[in-house]
Amino acid sequence: MPKKKTSKKRKPSLIDLHMYGIFDNKKNTITKISLDPIDIQMEIALMGGLKPNFSECEFDITLKF
Repeated sequence: MPKKKTSKKRKPSLIDLHMYGIFDNKKNTITKISLDPIDIQMEIALMGGLKPNFSECEFDITLKF
């Protein structure tokens, strides 16, 4: 009788990212995200500065696949 092959479980890959964004305090959501803080600074400049209900934020995420 043929021997069954045992499949090894693949170890999940993890990627850690440090992200930057613009947070909307009224809607409680992040409206813009980027890996580069300069992109967020440029977006704030295009908005004409941070409005009262917006704030700049930083966060870490881990992608697992």
